Amino acid sequence: MDTRDTGAARSFLASQAKHAGAHASSYRGVSYEVTPGGIAFGLVGRFAVIGTEAALREVIGATQGEPALSAAPGYSKLADAAPEGAIVHLYASPGAARSGSSPGGLLEALGGARATYASLTAAASSLRLDVDTLPGATGARTGLLSADPAAAQALSELPADSWLGIGIGHAGSSLPGTTAALSALSSLAGKEEGASISLGALVGGLTAPLKVLGADTAAARRDYRSWMGSAGIFAAGSSVLELRAAVSISSTNAARSRAAVGRLGAALRRAGDEVTSVHIPGTEAALSVRLPGVPLAVFIAAGQSHTGPKFVLALGEAAVSAALSPAETLANAPARAAAASALGGGFAPSVIADFPTLLALLEGVGLGEDPSLSPLLPYLRASGTLAGGSKLEGEIERFSLVLGLRSSGG
Repeated sequence: MDTRDTGAARSFLASQAKHAGAHASSYRGVSYEVTPGGIAFGLVGRFAVIGTEAALREVIGATQGEPALSAAPGYSKLADAAPEGAIVHLYASPGAARSGSSPGGLLEALGGARATYASLTAAASSLRLDVDTLPGATGARTGLLSADPAAAQALSELPADSWLGIGIGHAGSSLPGTTAALSALSSLAGKEEGASISLGALVGGLTAPLKVLGADTAAARRDYRSWMGSAGIFAAGSSVLELRAAVSISSTNAARSRAAVGRLGAALRRAGDEVTSVHIPGTEAALSVRLPGVPLAVFIAAGQSHTGPKFVLALGEAAVSAALSPAETLANAPARAAAASALGGGFAPSVIADFPTLLALLEGVGLGEDPSLSPLLPYLRASGTLAGGSKLEGEIERFSLVLGLRSSGG
């Protein structure tokens, strides 16, 4: 942390170190204090530093001539391309993270194990997040934030009345990271004792099938992810009774994705879930699953759409038909056009969301009283629409999210 008053910063660090039971130490002539658990407190030049002892020593080294972040490969190129006027910058290099670290796994799901530079800018009625990445060593676009035309195409194929739509270009490679992020969200949300429904239980239940599809095993890669192309996630309907939501995954091999319905059903049955074979018009295979914490039946189905074979995980039977044979799509819908306008020239939308509709649905099922959700409600009420999309700017891939803000009067 940069400081304006080094005396006050030194006093603050000393009090925190004393409270933590730290003892004095030094490195390269710089004094600091470190706890028995290895957390260090020190003033390095004008910077107040709190972190692991190894990290504090790296800060000292950087101020004394050792390589700094500015020397990292790709950093300067990304920083120079960042938009002007940003109020927050974030740089991450997942490839440098220790193997097996969960933050690294999440960042790799977003950026595809590439150096990533994010910038947040603010306007009177919107917030904009621009996330820039450089091409990977193989040139493959595998992260959720990659500038992949297939993601925009996947969004355009979703039902026209969707208030939530997400296009994913490479479902097979993105699924494990996406599932890990959803699992983390479920853990953070928790479960409210005695509640008929809670955010944590709902997210946890819906994540169960995705965990099977995204498992880090040879069998999952062969039986599920080997045939996955692009994917779309959508939710439609303005009330709980009208809600239709699904994950729709395009298939490069109709026989394998059809067989995956039975395989996934068997895996969920072994886990203790109630699985029943059903017939849904327009499908080639279909199952109904009752998942804990999920008030509606989840349907697993495979069938032909107007763009080819698809595998569908749907909340409610009506969502299966909406995923395979939508009456109209987002391709020419006002919501997609509004997203393109919010993002500006050159961006192909792959994300849309309407937060007022989401908030009304959450409150309609009683989740407005969920303790894990209540801290977020003021922010949801202040949010309007979200638009996301990507484009190439030279060799830099830029993914942008624009959040429209609502006035205090709604």
